[in-house]
Amino acid sequence: MSWRKALSTQQVKAYGIVQGVGLAGACREPASSLGITGWLLNREDGSIEAMLQGSKEAVDTMCEWIVHGDHDALIQRIEVADLTPPFVRFTRFTVVDA
Repeated sequence: MSWRKALSTQQVKAYGIVQGVGLAGACREPASSLGITGWLLNREDGSIEAMLQGSKEAVDTMCEWIVHGDHDALIQRIEVADLTPPFVRFTRFTVVDA
């Protein structure tokens, strides 16, 4: 299996009480531990959006962490979309300042 097939990229949007509770910053450690690259940012509509890239298992685990992890956010709804190649290959995980 080539690395292109093994790489998963998902666009994630989370809604609820997700801003102003430290969620964005709290995502750095689990993303690093899981080997996730990509980015996360706060949206003007009060949601967060993330582009997560890594192994399928790591990306799925990170999505679970966003919903149920050790943070003060209250996730009411999450949308996850698998992206198909070609896509940008990220080299690190970044929390984007709005």
